[in-house]
Amino acid sequence: LVDCHAYSLLEVHHDIEGFDECDLVKMRNPWGGTEWNGAWSDTSIEWKTHQQVKQVVGVQAGTDGVFWMNTADFARHFRAVHVSSPSQTGIK
Repeated sequence: LVDCHAYSLLEVHHDIEGFDECDLVKMRNPWGGTEWNGAWSDTSIEWKTHQQVKQVVGVQAGTDGVFWMNTADFARHFRAVHVSSPSQTGIK
């Protein structure tokens, strides 16, 4: 992760397929390339050992800046979340 850099929070999944410890967030680095490389990253072992989770969230590995991480790691690496309403972003 890039220090002092903003990321987009795209999705949040809680207790996926009944796995208590499986709370995941889908993130995007707007600059592309640089991605999380810990647990639940694109090439991590978690996707191989939890095939149901992989199917539910539809993970696709690539160097596109989009990545998954568990909520515990998210809380450890991010201090704040800012939410923009559609009127603030110009989205209709």
